[in-house]
Amino acid sequence: TVIRRPTPKDRARYAGHWSKTSSRPSRPMDTVILDAEQKARVQADVNEYLHPLSPRWYADRGIPYRRGYLFYGPPGTGKTSLSFALAGIFGLEIYVISLQEPALTEGDLGLLFNSLPRRCIVLLEDIDSAGLLRDGKSDEDEGQGPKEGKSRKVQDKAEEKKGTDEKSGDKKDENKDAKDGKDEKKIDEDEKPWTLQDLAKALKSANTRDRRQNEADKNRLPGQGISLSGLLNAIDGVATHEGRVLIMTTNHPEKLDEALIRPGRVDMQVEFGFATRTQIAELFTRMYASDRTGDPRAPAAAAANGSAKTASNGALNGHAKGSSSFLEARDVSSKEDLEGIAYSFAQRLPEKVFTPAEIQGFLLTRKKEPRKALEEIEEWRDKQVEAKEKKSRVVDA
Repeated sequence: TVIRRPTPKDRARYAGHWSKTSSRPSRPMDTVILDAEQKARVQADVNEYLHPLSPRWYADRGIPYRRGYLFYGPPGTGKTSLSFALAGIFGLEIYVISLQEPALTEGDLGLLFNSLPRRCIVLLEDIDSAGLLRDGKSDEDEGQGPKEGKSRKVQDKAEEKKGTDEKSGDKKDENKDAKDGKDEKKIDEDEKPWTLQDLAKALKSANTRDRRQNEADKNRLPGQGISLSGLLNAIDGVATHEGRVLIMTTNHPEKLDEALIRPGRVDMQVEFGFATRTQIAELFTRMYASDRTGDPRAPAAAAANGSAKTASNGALNGHAKGSSSFLEARDVSSKEDLEGIAYSFAQRLPEKVFTPAEIQGFLLTRKKEPRKALEEIEEWRDKQVEAKEKKSRVVDA
C-alpha cells in the first residue's frame, strides 16, 4: 500500500503536489479487530462504490460521485488500521492530509484535493484536533450567521414594540377621557432604562461571540490555516474532484460540527469501541498462530505486523529458510490448544475496558510465550484498571 503526503512548498513546483513517503505490505482485513458485521458492511459499501458502473449510475441521477466515511472511537481501536486494510483490498493508494500543518492554506488544500487521482483514499486523521471552528462565512453559509442573529433581534424588537403599541392603543381607547395621563402611558419601551437582567444577557452574548472568535484566531495563524468553510469547500465544492474515498477519523465525534458530518459529506459512520471478549480471543489467537498453516494470507499477515516479505529463495530478512520459527509459540501443541488458551485469556479480562492496542502491547512483550501471557494477564489487568481509575498515564511495571 503506497502512502502519499503533500509535497513541501519549495519542491511542489517541480515535484508535483503529492509525494510518495512510504510503501507498506497490504494489511489483511482479518488483522483488524472490529465487529465482523461492521467490517463486512464497510467493505461491501466501498466495493459497490468502486464498481465500474457506479460513475454512470451517479451521473444519471445527478449525484456527485463521492463517498465519505467517519471512523470514530477511542485511540487504539483500529480506525487507521481499517483504512489501510481497505486500501490493500481494493488496491488504492492512501493520500494523507494533516489539517494541523500551520503552513497549509485553504488554497493549498483545494489544490491537493483537485490533484487527486480518480481512485484513491483520502485520509484525514484526528479531524477533531484540527481546531475547525465556524467563522463568519461558514455561519452565513449554514444560515446561522451574525447577520441573521442581528436581523432576528431587530425583528423581535419590532414585534415587541408592535405589541407595546397595541397595548398602548387599547389603553388609550379605554382612558381617552383622561388626557392628562396619556403622555405618560405612551412612553416607548426602547426609551426605558435597561434592567440588570437585560444587561446580563447582553454581556453574556457578547462574551460568547468574543470567546468563539478568540478560539478561531488561536487555532489559525493570521492569513493561514484551514477554516471550517474552507474544508467544506474542498470536500464537496463545485470544483472538487470526484471518484475518491474520503475517510475522516476522530476520537471525539461530539466535537465535530454538524455541517462537516451531514449526509452527503459523510455517508457512513463506523464506531470503534473497546475490545469485547470475542475480539480479545481473536487477537490472542492471531498473535500466536503459526504462519506455516497453509493459509495463503499468512505471509501477508506477517508482513502487516512488521515482518519483512519472504524472498523468492525462501530466505527471510537474511536468515535461512525455516528460521521464522523463532517467532512461533513454544508451548502450544495444537490449534485447539491455542484456542483454549485464548478463551481462558479473554475470560480474565473485562469486556469493553481495554483497547485492542493496549492488549496487543501486552502480548508483544510475550510474543513467544502464550501461557506466560495467560499467567501474567491478571496482574497487568489490575494495574491498568487502577491507573484508569486514577486517570494516570503512567503504569507501574
